[in-house]
Amino acid sequence: MLTRLGNFEKMSSMPGIRIKELESRIRENPLLRIKDTNKQGFTLIELLVVIVIIAILALIGIATYRNIQASARDTRLKGDIKSLAQALEVNRNSATGKYGALKDTQFISHTIPTSSANNKYCIAYATSPSGDQPIRPTSWLEDANCPEDVLDAASYGEITATNPPDGITRWIICGHLEQVNDVFCLNNLQ
Repeated sequence: MLTRLGNFEKMSSMPGIRIKELESRIRENPLLRIKDTNKQGFTLIELLVVIVIIAILALIGIATYRNIQASARDTRLKGDIKSLAQALEVNRNSATGKYGALKDTQFISHTIPTSSANNKYCIAYATSPSGDQPIRPTSWLEDANCPEDVLDAASYGEITATNPPDGITRWIICGHLEQVNDVFCLNNLQ
């Protein structure tokens, strides 16, 4: 207890005041008591503040992760559509002006890029030389397989091993971008 009374040592040398008297006065008077600052644990408020901060950081992390995933899928879609377009251009017969069918061996993965759950690769094509260029869709329903709001909706279909067929004259390949909710298309160069 003497260590707690450090400031009162001078007072204890005063006549008539003894250390034991000072100790008893301090114990009796709650205003003079020294608080024990070595308590273990946190208050409820401190814990709630920490939980709220962690929750906010988790929400920011989840939102960022989703945006990064959507951006990666969009980048893959653009790359796949460019690969499909280049493969079709390589298959073009310059004498007839017609495009050949896609082959697995034209791609690094030895498979034709096909649609996934989030990315649909759709193609519209014309088979006659005098036909118009297929129309680029202006919008795309998220749950739709291929766009339906173009004038010739029946000619749009998912790209597969048999679609597009051999002998088309004009084409347009499109995909739906998730992050910007837009349509990415490439059409034939000739």
